[in-house]
Amino acid sequence: MQISIASTAMSYLTPSSSGAGPATIYGLMRQGMSFGRATAANAVSFLANVIFLSLAGLVAWALGAGGKVAYIRLPVAGLSAAALFKWSAWAFGATVAVTVFMAVLPGVARVVIRRLVGPENPRVERILFHFEELHAGIAAYWRSGKNLFLLAVLSGLLHFGARFALGYVVLKGFVTEAPFMEVVLLHIMLQYLLFFMPTPSGAGIGELLTAAVMAPFLTPGLVIPYTVVWRIFLNYGTVAVGGTLLMGWLGADGAR
Repeated sequence: MQISIASTAMSYLTPSSSGAGPATIYGLMRQGMSFGRATAANAVSFLANVIFLSLAGLVAWALGAGGKVAYIRLPVAGLSAAALFKWSAWAFGATVAVTVFMAVLPGVARVVIRRLVGPENPRVERILFHFEELHAGIAAYWRSGKNLFLLAVLSGLLHFGARFALGYVVLKGFVTEAPFMEVVLLHIMLQYLLFFMPTPSGAGIGELLTAAVMAPFLTPGLVIPYTVVWRIFLNYGTVAVGGTLLMGWLGADGAR
């Protein structure tokens, strides 16, 4: 649980959620796992999250949320929400493809690693050793943990479900009536669109999109307060707790 909180906090603090993986790997290694095994566990967990969020985003789009956001244009190079959706779909697909590629075709992946790092690089053998651990971990999990992987995908209902419902809960604090399913579908789309954004937690883009999709349910004077409260509950509490945990780990390890 502590590792999950620290990982989520780092995902909120870094562009494209890039800090989540290193935080997870660091936390697992503190529990005695090797780097390769910890990386494999993180890869499987990340893949489960990506698959769940991809399915949730596509379902939300198909059920009408896409029509609500497709024509929203952001004051950032004329960027539209529809373009963000296409970018996110490609990013999700590429992530899954790379992970599957490393697991299914390790020989080809080794060749790619050697060419990227350079065959004469003194660190190439160490990188390949960690890759072998990563591949062995994913392969072992796939052989004996298919049902567990399915359970991990379904657990996204808990991991992401609270984020989806948060938009409705905050909205209820400002207005008496709100269409639950419509608001939840819109916030599923928001989480899907913001996952790979190049700013921490999709900062800036998230506020603009949230204000745009929630405006029909709020009076003009409540749009900004709603967005601020939503962001506080979505990110800042987790960042405070997870950041404190991570700093405590670093301090304890540094004192050894």
